Amino acid sequence: MTLSEVVLQKLRSLRGLIRKVGRSPDDTPVRQDGVATLDSHSDCAIIITVHNHVVRFGLPCLESVLEHSGDARIYLYDNESSDPAIQTLENLAHAQPTVDFIRIDDQDAFGGLTGTWNDGVARARREGLNKVILLNHDVVVGPTWGSFISAIDSDHCIYGPLSNRPGGGQGVKGHQYATSATYNGLFETRKLLGFCMGFTLGRPEIKLFDDWRFFNPDLPFGNNEFGIQKRMKKRFRKSRFCVVTDAWVFHHLNMGWKDNSRYLDPHDPTPGHATPVVRRKFGECSG
Repeated sequence: MTLSEVVLQKLRSLRGLIRKVGRSPDDTPVRQDGVATLDSHSDCAIIITVHNHVVRFGLPCLESVLEHSGDARIYLYDNESSDPAIQTLENLAHAQPTVDFIRIDDQDAFGGLTGTWNDGVARARREGLNKVILLNHDVVVGPTWGSFISAIDSDHCIYGPLSNRPGGGQGVKGHQYATSATYNGLFETRKLLGFCMGFTLGRPEIKLFDDWRFFNPDLPFGNNEFGIQKRMKKRFRKSRFCVVTDAWVFHHLNMGWKDNSRYLDPHDPTPGHATPVVRRKFGECSG
């Protein structure tokens, strides 16, 4: 069996589970005739950056986003992956009219994860889109994803969803932790974590780091999600950071943004320190 056949077989087995992530009986919009509908979301750009771990994370992430994002534009960055399965991800991306696949051959020269964020936001602005979502490649979204996209509407707010593992040491006490969507509207918090973060492109003067970049290029692999929040609060004191409790995503909490001797071979299916929950089924929460 070829690598492509193995990957496709794995995706078929996961598709049913992916659809269950965050599902509630009232999640799917329904027309008066009872037929389920999906909002267009054509004013939104979703930026996903992949570095290896393609079968475990990249493919399920893209599959789930494609299923639940309507016509949202997806900028998919291959950030110097050496994983041979990246070709399967690229083929899937090229087959989708809403996906732009961007290959980065030298992630350090391009600015790391931050470089892809800045480039993706710049592309969205050039295309005249109204909102942007930064999404880690180890996240799987479900039917509540449309609620998250729709909630992003204020130029003075950054939004994040609920999740089983939001990270940042939040655990069961954090404002973004939940085992499912709680449907309590927006919940204002002091800060949001960067595994999934959305904002509009309006009022750029309170968000920009410099003339065109929204994120500090001197921090290529971390902490820029907090930098933009601090800037917004400093420049406009009424800025808010809100958890969209109507939306829930599954987060693996992988931290292998670039090759590092601390982590196992990225093509080895054995979970390591960087991927503590990869053995769990999609939609299954940890306590």
